[in-house]
Amino acid sequence: MGAASCDLERGPDEDLRLQFEAMSQFTPEEKQVARAVLEGLLLKHAARQWGGPGGIAGAGEAGIANAPKTAAAQ
Repeated sequence: MGAASCDLERGPDEDLRLQFEAMSQFTPEEKQVARAVLEGLLLKHAARQWGGPGGIAGAGEAGIANAPKTAAAQ
């Protein structure tokens, strides 16, 4: 790949690369837990982006904590 395409490659930031490499050694169950945690963090981040500091409609931390669990988290 050329230098221009390097900017388009996907992957974790350098500060997270080692953690993601270590996760490749996880059991399927551990990978499922890690995936659920990451999904939760991504949803929390998205809620903050959409609704400002309090999240969607002021849900804040309590709204996230009381949100229904995803299939991966159950």
